[in-house]
Amino acid sequence: AANTLSLETEQTISARAAAQAPVRAGYHAGQRATIEELLMAMILVSGNDSAVALAEAVEDSEAAFVRGMNTRAAGLGLHNTVFRNASGLPHAEQLTTARDMAVLVRALSRHPSNLFGLFSRTQTLINGRETATHNRFMQTSRNALGLKTGFTCRAGYNLAAATERDSSRHAGVVLGASNSHERYQIMADALSRVANSTSEPLGDLEQLGYMSNQGENIAPSGRFIPDAGLYPRRQMSLHVVDEWSLKFGLEVELERAVELVQTFIKRHRNSLGGGQLLLIPRRAMDVIYLISVTGLSHERALATCLSLRQRDIQCVIRSPATAELHVARALRQIEYLTEQNRKQE
Repeated sequence: AANTLSLETEQTISARAAAQAPVRAGYHAGQRATIEELLMAMILVSGNDSAVALAEAVEDSEAAFVRGMNTRAAGLGLHNTVFRNASGLPHAEQLTTARDMAVLVRALSRHPSNLFGLFSRTQTLINGRETATHNRFMQTSRNALGLKTGFTCRAGYNLAAATERDSSRHAGVVLGASNSHERYQIMADALSRVANSTSEPLGDLEQLGYMSNQGENIAPSGRFIPDAGLYPRRQMSLHVVDEWSLKFGLEVELERAVELVQTFIKRHRNSLGGGQLLLIPRRAMDVIYLISVTGLSHERALATCLSLRQRDIQCVIRSPATAELHVARALRQIEYLTEQNRKQE
């Protein structure tokens, strides 16, 4: 049976939870955190460590929690959903549909616990640090009630969102967008059309949705980059944009990221027609690198990406200006967060 918990209940972080692959909230084995803090870490920064810690708090083990998730999913009418872990990290048998996620959003909004309100928060103290949401929909939509982003290399960029206007609530689900901006734009456009429409809904939730399999991923190594490794001496060669770029994965270990790009260039030499290493660092509580090839023509980048997608490998192409913007923004964020950490120490 599930354990009885409150938002104030404290949970000890297990070694298994702390060792989850990125993105993490940065908890260490043996730390204690309240259920409320773990929920906020999962909502604001997609902490896989916090998701597993919550699962272990509810059912003592992630495996038992996942069994309960599937039972509950069936009871809610999530007919095409199978869970295989608590975090949403890639698993070949884990799948869902936009329709099922919409059913879940509706169930959350109607739950008597009123925990739905947690999704509206945009900032809180997590693991001793004031932490802001990574969900830009919350930052850009005046009527946003919140909910959740998601990403894996195979599933693409995903978003479940809800808004409220004139006491009316509307929700949407986007699965498989090609980049972060696209998922927010699709959601904003769709919810705006619904809110301004006087017509009847398109159909009952029972009639909506297609199967969306997460499948395999370019898996991160599970090892993390310390602050000292943020600025390697060859930083400029890692982050220089040259013509069009193609992003094809994520990695948390610097040397492994370099190796993956070099291997990718060799393997796809004919379609790329060249190419150079490009790494774009992102930092939440840990660092993760967006691994890319730059120095490509638009035609070569597009052709290679289309070929990859035919094999269910998620990729994104970026113009020189867009890639440079991503690099500059990432480096500014890391510099700012590193300075904030120094001030707190």
